[in-house]
Amino acid sequence: MAKKSDPWSAPTWLVDAAKEWWERIVAELKEKGLLARSSKLTVAVLAQLFHQYDVACHSLVKDGLTQACGGGVNRDPHDIPSAAVEIQHNHITQMVKLIRELKLNSEPIGDEDSSAIGDLARQLQARSGMN
Repeated sequence: MAKKSDPWSAPTWLVDAAKEWWERIVAELKEKGLLARSSKLTVAVLAQLFHQYDVACHSLVKDGLTQACGGGVNRDPHDIPSAAVEIQHNHITQMVKLIRELKLNSEPIGDEDSSAIGDLARQLQARSGMN
């Protein structure tokens, strides 16, 4: 007889960094009784979005807000906004929507909250200048 897998094991398509966050958030949500089977995809997408948002933030710190554009026919080279700016904006918007969908606290969280959502909220606050 085949062994049943844990319905809350991390989806295989998540990158390793997102899987680490997945394990932490799922354990916390289980403990608080906030998981429903229907929310598995939402949590997975939230984990993946957070990872991609984090990568975009690191890229902006390393490379800056703009990137050089070589120009083209009848156009001089110039700077254009980095793709990471749009990624960061789009991902933060989607993460807030998913946090609300999961009915998690999306209000500013103090330093004493060491939960995965608390960590996420603090990072979002710090990066958006809301602290």
